[in-house]
Amino acid sequence: LRAALADGAIAYTVEFHPEEGKYHYDGHRKCGVCQHPATTLETGDRCPVCGRKMTLGVLHRMEALAGRPAAVERRADGMLSDPSGVRPPFRRLVGLETVIAEAVGHGRNTKGVQQTYQQLVASVGNELHVLSAAPIEAIASVAGERVAEGVARSRAGGVAVSPGYDGVYGTVRLWEAEHV
Repeated sequence: LRAALADGAIAYTVEFHPEEGKYHYDGHRKCGVCQHPATTLETGDRCPVCGRKMTLGVLHRMEALAGRPAAVERRADGMLSDPSGVRPPFRRLVGLETVIAEAVGHGRNTKGVQQTYQQLVASVGNELHVLSAAPIEAIASVAGERVAEGVARSRAGGVAVSPGYDGVYGTVRLWEAEHV
């Protein structure tokens, strides 16, 4: 893996949104305070509501170790790239069950969502193929226009992200609540 990275032999990687984790941003759960590490560096590590020390998130530590803010640029093809060229291009995706569940307005573990998932995987290809490469028309023919639109939004990065902080899970949404 190290040799492949050094030689530039890795075309791209795929990851989920790290903001979904419970400790991505800095924050204080009791007061509902969630903030980017840059804000914490400017204002200090005390909660602006109660004055107690906030929990510093993973992004804060990553930026401290890197010595620079995390920076990525979105390319025209939906891929993300590191402007410094340190890492290969990557794509952030939303899991297929999550896309289907949000598209139909039901939980991920419901029978209908699981049936649609199985139909897509059986007809179109494995989950990674469906999420990253399958024609949107093929997805729509099996799962409907709304699921296909969700996959297209995920590919393009058209998601709303609320980062996790201080033990509160973050969320990634494909549609605003009023459209679900």
